Amino acid sequence: MKKIVVAAVILLASGTGYVGYDAYSQDRFVRSLVPLVKNTSLRVSNSARYESDGDSTITYKELFERIESDVQEVDRNLLAIQTLSAPGTASITEPTVDYVRAGQACLRSLLAKYRKQLELSSAVSSADRAIKEISGSSPYARELAERRSDEAIQRVGDAENEYKASLPEVVHAVTQLLELRERVGSIFPEDALIPVAQLETVAQKNAKKSESAASPSN
Repeated sequence: MKKIVVAAVILLASGTGYVGYDAYSQDRFVRSLVPLVKNTSLRVSNSARYESDGDSTITYKELFERIESDVQEVDRNLLAIQTLSAPGTASITEPTVDYVRAGQACLRSLLAKYRKQLELSSAVSSADRAIKEISGSSPYARELAERRSDEAIQRVGDAENEYKASLPEVVHAVTQLLELRERVGSIFPEDALIPVAQLETVAQKNAKKSESAASPSN
């Protein structure tokens, strides 16, 4: 009887030790991911700042280069996370990978929007110049100037439609990121994740622009 009791105690102690070790391993794994997750969050947050804070001091060229660099860096973070993962860490790895990928998708949607925004701005400037050329043209050249003006105005319409189409894409990407942020909120510390308020501001701002663009009065 005594042997049975001793064996039971040993088994119980072994089980408790295993659970304790497993929890320690999980915690250590999470801590190894924190820098990668935080790096991703900061890159998305810094790019989203141009939406939420309305910073207009950066040039389009600088903005494109910065976001493209962020997208590449997040790709490296994603690979590092996948490299660190193991079969027993799926409950942590899967939502983390989804969160990082959503951050990358958000960056890409912002980059696409800014490219369309620049194309629209350039088209408007070209149309303005073309219209001004009409008034200064000789009767002989007026027809050609008017044709150029019509073509420039058409390009504005096309560029505007493409810009409008990019707005819902940003809203969708940010909404997805918010949902996945909630999933990893119980895994990582708050300062390793993108601020919820910032993402909500970006989503609301682009949703409002999208609604305004779809309005018949516009």
